[in-house]
Amino acid sequence: MSLPSNQFTICNKAYGLYVGRPQREDKSLLPKPIVALPEGVRSAWTTKSSKPNTSILMVGGAPTAAMTNQVFAILLPEPPATTWKIMPVPQAGANTYLITKADNPSQGWVMPSGQSNTQVAVRPLIMGPSDPPYYPPNQLWTIIPQN
Repeated sequence: MSLPSNQFTICNKAYGLYVGRPQREDKSLLPKPIVALPEGVRSAWTTKSSKPNTSILMVGGAPTAAMTNQVFAILLPEPPATTWKIMPVPQAGANTYLITKADNPSQGWVMPSGQSNTQVAVRPLIMGPSDPPYYPPNQLWTIIPQN
């Protein structure tokens, strides 16, 4: 599924934590981690459509990429942005999705813990053998458009 290009928030289903770039960042052009934000803080995300059913997720004007099994905002042309596949999981609730790598849908976003400033990981996804499939809530994301 492609998301609309307007702004939205991304929140982890297990912990209720919104994710984005840290509130305090160094001034370098190094990649910035995508982390669980402190309670009450939200980041506005946008998307740039890539191929059909895929998107480049952007936060703070920067595209995101999977590097060293974690998600980062990329401020320079290298490394290239990761193209993500946003897959609805309606059995887990409204506006609930898996965010997977478009070129390897078995790997996707996972929130390792419920602590603020925990970096979003990119890991092999777990799928329970049921119909419809069951996914652990720490790898489910609520994506809510902003008005």
